Amino acid sequence: MDEEFLKESNREPNPYAAVGIDRVSYETYGRNLDDNRANLVERLKSKRYRAQDIRRVRIPKPEGGRGGKEGD
Repeated sequence: MDEEFLKESNREPNPYAAVGIDRVSYETYGRNLDDNRANLVERLKSKRYRAQDIRRVRIPKPEGGRGGKEGD
């Protein structure tokens, strides 16, 4: 895995994506996109990367349905 691979696999972050559990927005992450990618590759290669927990959100269903959990 290298920076070029990450660039090709995700040319640009999704501007409509929700803020993650780390509360980093699209705009914030994109400001230093090249540095963020380089840092991620470095952490992956040195096995220091640790995925963050999933933030679960109940999504109500129409007509009084039980609703599902996003992030399962």
